[in-house]
Amino acid sequence: MIQKQRTAEARWIESENRWCIQVQANGERRRFYCSESGKRGKVNAERKADEWLSLEAPIGCAKVETIWDSWIAYLHDEDAYTHQYESIGRSHIIPAIGRKRIDSVTEFDLQRILTNGFNKGLARKSLENIRGCISAFMKYCRMRRLTTLYPENIKINKKAKKPQKRTMQPNELKVLFSKDNTVWRGKECFDWYIYAYRFQVSTGLRPSELLGLKRNDVDLENRTVTISRAYVGNGKFSQGKTDNASRTIVLNDYALKAYKAQIDLLKQNKAKCVWLFPDRTCKIAEEKTLWQNFQRYCEYNGIPPYSLYELRHTYISVNRYMPDALLKLQVGHSEKMDTRGVYGHEIDGDAIKAADMSSTAFSEILNESSVQ
Repeated sequence: MIQKQRTAEARWIESENRWCIQVQANGERRRFYCSESGKRGKVNAERKADEWLSLEAPIGCAKVETIWDSWIAYLHDEDAYTHQYESIGRSHIIPAIGRKRIDSVTEFDLQRILTNGFNKGLARKSLENIRGCISAFMKYCRMRRLTTLYPENIKINKKAKKPQKRTMQPNELKVLFSKDNTVWRGKECFDWYIYAYRFQVSTGLRPSELLGLKRNDVDLENRTVTISRAYVGNGKFSQGKTDNASRTIVLNDYALKAYKAQIDLLKQNKAKCVWLFPDRTCKIAEEKTLWQNFQRYCEYNGIPPYSLYELRHTYISVNRYMPDALLKLQVGHSEKMDTRGVYGHEIDGDAIKAADMSSTAFSEILNESSVQ
């Protein structure tokens, strides 16, 4: 690790029963401690001091992997999507440039990360996520005055594959709304998440919005659900993917039926929890868990494997004849539509109209005249 020269050594403070070392950089003094006795504790205290000095050293003297750890620690308090950046760094960035000094990192190094990802067959969306992560990390480095590099010219190969957006077909939707069972450990059983699948495809919610729903977010008297949070995993939440993600929508007949069935399911299992679609232990469900269960359900019931996001695509496809403004109102899709405007339209009855049109669209596919 490249660092400012350190002359101080850690000393054992008997009254505090720990090692302590004091260092100074750029007019700021810091103390670092370690409660572990012996030589190992002394080394650990000095290591902490060295890591801090490397970040406070003149531009370029710190290694990327050291700065990366500092950035991730900073993001844990500021950004709900830290886990995604951690994964990208572990898989793509640190192996490529982690041991380099920040002042030796070039635009070519960063471009090579994207090129390597493309050569491995990563989809365009994955490459876009990597590029976004690189840009955010380099911005942090510039904020810390560790570099002056702007990686605005790094590009994604135009041949990067774009994911095929699929939607469930009418015969597959009929299976989803008529069959409740799945397979678990080789045995047929009721699918704990069946009403979550049906509620999502009937509302067009994002998976993170679905998992973030609380039971009191639904107003049964007015048939509305308020989306005000998105669960991004590992106990973290965000206010939504876009400014229009926070919204209140009227439930169509199929979403309302799925909601009532879910409440009955929770009551039957004496599940006392705030979440509308919890896991089997009554804790908030992780998206990976929901996805894995949906894959098992699809396989067992003869449906091609769809992603959770493709349930959202299915809702939009089923309601393709709904006027644009109403469809955007339902899914919180338009960046141009402000949230206050959404609530104003709802008062005028647009959300009820959208729910009625959606009920009709699903009924036509499922060959039902009404849902009780």
